[in-house]
Amino acid sequence: AVLQLAVGPLSDRYGRRRALLVSLTIFLLATVGTLLAPNAGIFLACRMIQAVIATGFVLSRAVVRDMVPAEQAASMIGYVTMGMALVPMVGPVIGGALDELFGWQASFIFLLLFGCAIFALVWADLGETTRDGGVPFAEQLKSYPVLFSSQRFWGYCLAAACASGLFFAYLGGAPFVGTQIFHLSPAELGSYFA
Repeated sequence: AVLQLAVGPLSDRYGRRRALLVSLTIFLLATVGTLLAPNAGIFLACRMIQAVIATGFVLSRAVVRDMVPAEQAASMIGYVTMGMALVPMVGPVIGGALDELFGWQASFIFLLLFGCAIFALVWADLGETTRDGGVPFAEQLKSYPVLFSSQRFWGYCLAAACASGLFFAYLGGAPFVGTQIFHLSPAELGSYFA
């Protein structure tokens, strides 16, 4: 999540389209790495790269803000956020079914194919949405002390962090509990996430 502090200003400077394409390229390379990993260490490193570079996906909100008037942006960003909230719930269902039908690598093949489709869509259809290059990165850094001293910022930040932390702790712990204690199959476990 800390990478978001850099991705936003970099996309302001170099463009949203370029930042999305670079993020997707790194994601796709990391996905190939998970499929070809010769050991658990490299596999986990590639998974961490996938997770870290996913911060590039926050740019979807910036693209919406760039493309539509402010009155419509809030509504459209709500739809984008709703989609981002649904994916962690639907993903385990799809992943469990793919694992049971085709093996554990099927989920990563699915991610690779889906990522390639999104890359092609961004490449073919998304023009550059930034208009003026944004505020310089150094200028944005100067505003961080004001942001970090805001009680309102920390209130929202901690509430979101606690909610996300609990949700992802569940996502991380449920597979172990479901498979080892309750002896659920991957597909059964995935269905409990929905």
